[in-house]
Amino acid sequence: KTLGVLCLTSYCFRWTHFGRDDDMAFGTHPSWTPPTLLLHLLLSLSAFQFKIPIKRIVSGSRIWPEYRFHSLIFLSRALAVVLLLWYEQVNSLPPNYVWNLLIVLLANAAGDLASWSVGKYHSKSIRDLEVPPAIKFFFSLMQFKATTLTLYGIRRYGTFFHLALTIQVTAFIMTLVRKHLLSHQGSVVAYSLLLVWNIVPGIYDYTQCGWKTFLTAESLCQLAVMLRLRPAIKNPVLSTMLPTNKYVIWCVIFTIMMWVRPSDKDELPIGWTTSHLVLSTVAVHVAFVIFGRHKIMHGYGEGTSGHHE
Repeated sequence: KTLGVLCLTSYCFRWTHFGRDDDMAFGTHPSWTPPTLLLHLLLSLSAFQFKIPIKRIVSGSRIWPEYRFHSLIFLSRALAVVLLLWYEQVNSLPPNYVWNLLIVLLANAAGDLASWSVGKYHSKSIRDLEVPPAIKFFFSLMQFKATTLTLYGIRRYGTFFHLALTIQVTAFIMTLVRKHLLSHQGSVVAYSLLLVWNIVPGIYDYTQCGWKTFLTAESLCQLAVMLRLRPAIKNPVLSTMLPTNKYVIWCVIFTIMMWVRPSDKDELPIGWTTSHLVLSTVAVHVAFVIFGRHKIMHGYGEGTSGHHE
């Protein structure tokens, strides 16, 4: 409880600095960053002292062992990016986005290892959740956005610290369900509102970097969703050209990202015009709307929707 109160105080303090130039006070008080990250990491680690059911109860949003591992892993992913930004800040280093790719791949690998370790009790956090298809698709989309934010790696603390908040508040919501203080339907509503709220700092930080940066990141996120969750393709050549393996997909997205991403001043790379950006953004989003409608109506194909996209 003490760790929970301290973390809540930490989040409240940071949010009083949201929208300011000091970037949730991380920019002006770098010496506080490592202790803050350690505090939030300890809160998630403390969850492992509690006994919980080995098998997931899919009719209720309760914590199960695999989810507890994933929660810690992807909290650590968000905190690792904050730590990377802090290290670059205190050492006056330019951004090195390769570290963002490594953080994403290592988190996915740790998530896969955690899923393998539970054996027959493995359960996909979104696909196996008892909610309507549209809600499943929305939850999956938000997970992809979190990974895209991590991979793109704008140098703003607030985006990634808020991802940590989302993960820890989600665990708290599931604890309320376990204690019968919140129903399954109530937890789904609460989680949905939390994800919508999570969009706010992301949009704010990206628009602070420029609208070209925002459109580029958004388009790459939708592209990743369509690749990962696409239906099965019988043609072996086309199937190879459109991979569903998440490690391959994120490496491909990262490569495209480094090719088309605007500069820190929101200037497009040579050979990539504003017309190219707008047309590609419209094309990707039109395709995504058609794809999303198909997924909601027909369900998930050979791609998967777990907690670690």
